[in-house]
Amino acid sequence: MNRHRGKVARFTACATVLTLFLGAGLASPTVAAATPTTPCTLGTPVTGDYDGDGAPDLEVTVWDNWIDNARFFASSKRTNQGDWLDIKAEHLIAADLNGDVCSDVVAISPQFSLNLVYGSPSGLDPATLTPVVLPQQAGITSPDRVIFDAVAQTYAGVAEVVVAGRIWRDADNRSEAPFVDVFALGPDGTPGLPQVIDAPPLVPDAASLEGWPSSMAADDGVVVIGNAEATVRGVARAGSVSVFGRDVFDPTKLDRQAVLSQNWPGMPGSSETGDHFGQAVAYRDGRLAIGIPYESTAGVTQSGRVQLATWVASENRLRVGKSFDQNTRGVPGSNEKKDRFGGVLTIARGLTGRGSYDVVVGTPTEGSGRIRYAGSVTVGSFTKAVYRTYTQDSPGVPGKPDRAPSEATADGDYFGYAVGTLPTSPTADTLVIGAPGETNGDCLTQGYVVRTDGKRLSSSTRWAYLAPPTKGCSFYDEDVFDGWGAAFAIGSQYLRELP
Repeated sequence: MNRHRGKVARFTACATVLTLFLGAGLASPTVAAATPTTPCTLGTPVTGDYDGDGAPDLEVTVWDNWIDNARFFASSKRTNQGDWLDIKAEHLIAADLNGDVCSDVVAISPQFSLNLVYGSPSGLDPATLTPVVLPQQAGITSPDRVIFDAVAQTYAGVAEVVVAGRIWRDADNRSEAPFVDVFALGPDGTPGLPQVIDAPPLVPDAASLEGWPSSMAADDGVVVIGNAEATVRGVARAGSVSVFGRDVFDPTKLDRQAVLSQNWPGMPGSSETGDHFGQAVAYRDGRLAIGIPYESTAGVTQSGRVQLATWVASENRLRVGKSFDQNTRGVPGSNEKKDRFGGVLTIARGLTGRGSYDVVVGTPTEGSGRIRYAGSVTVGSFTKAVYRTYTQDSPGVPGKPDRAPSEATADGDYFGYAVGTLPTSPTADTLVIGAPGETNGDCLTQGYVVRTDGKRLSSSTRWAYLAPPTKGCSFYDEDVFDGWGAAFAIGSQYLRELP
């Protein structure tokens, strides 16, 4: 007999929400490893390729797995046929850390630890786990560094891991300062001494340190960090975004180039109390997307908005682009109270046109009729007035919006709670969408995942439903879990806070 599972879905900060930004793996160390078609050899790495076949694998995160606590499910075929990764963490980031072409991961347990796990042709090997020791801040006695997030990238041939968070003093239970630690990795992937950035000037106002940061993104040597809690010119929780580029005298080091806010020249609007500018950020090939989910427009409370920009790294200069919300001409839908449009973002290629750069906006708190938090996903071109919005009511999209049974704690499916991309080609991506609040039969909040066909979005797009990899939801089944679709692999982002 199946047991109804309505465990509380933890819509909290990163310390409790289980996430995955980049990467995937095929074989868990507890199962037989797949035979790779290509061994790990020196060459061009493919992020998220753990089985050596030259293509990134799909990984799906769950909120909870009650049998063995495994939270990351990986499949080389991008289906529900794959394996659970035996890595104890709440957040994985994939990158080639040691130049052997096998994808490695940075494994993060927020507030607790940061570890590196290295890959092989048969998958990740937990035996290679290497702790990353964060330095103490000078002048503070016995503080704890509370890890928020990290990003990994390779710049000028050197792999680096950037971790950010804040320093918390247990003695008086208060936050001291934000920090950014930049670890350059050696040829074997081991971390060296970090560049330490510990300074209140990282944010516009020293009183705004609580909750810093809120989001991170990196690409091509640039690191972007959002601070939704920042006080800007005396305006509380207006939010800011810090852009870190390369030091002009030492390219191996990161240097803060700009602190953006809605008061930035040419930026539409102005910093207002509680806007949370920078709650979500996405960055790719110089394109920057900033979420302002608590922005109120025309009297509609917390309807939300997205701001686009281009960062010219060679000139340390920002070009402000368009902003849009659900009342913008051409965007399907309308601004509604507490939609919080812009709370989940990623940047994709080839979704609205050949080679296009597009921003994908997940709005899991969007309502549908009488169903609260049914969710939606909007795709908009960076340069053109081309927009597409999808829900489970959209033609071709599998499933339908459901109101959770009374035994479940989620109100709806949360379609768009996580959005991700998998590369189809150098200029086109496959879009992946998660709805972890979906109830399947007797399995409450078991979750739901769909993906596109890797082509430009149109009325003929062929959507594929990826069923949860279990036969049921009792302890007699192979796996008992909920929240399938809480996050994905390459280029993904997920909902970071309580709706």
